[in-house]
Amino acid sequence: MVSQKPKIMNLKGAGSAYSKAWGGKKDVVYKTLSSYKNKKFTAELTAKVGSTNWYSGKLAGKTVWLVQ
Repeated sequence: MVSQKPKIMNLKGAGSAYSKAWGGKKDVVYKTLSSYKNKKFTAELTAKVGSTNWYSGKLAGKTVWLVQ
């Protein structure tokens, strides 16, 4: 399932950001999101991979996928 409805959220500051949904070590864009805690993030796309929702949007000028 993919949704193109924008969603605004505050980042929790946990986890990493990837270049693609369900990314692996080679796909890491930002290793840690701790410095982005409580920052607004606009998800342009939402994709469900298994039972996990992945969100895609711009973070510090780069397009990333992350789990919130």
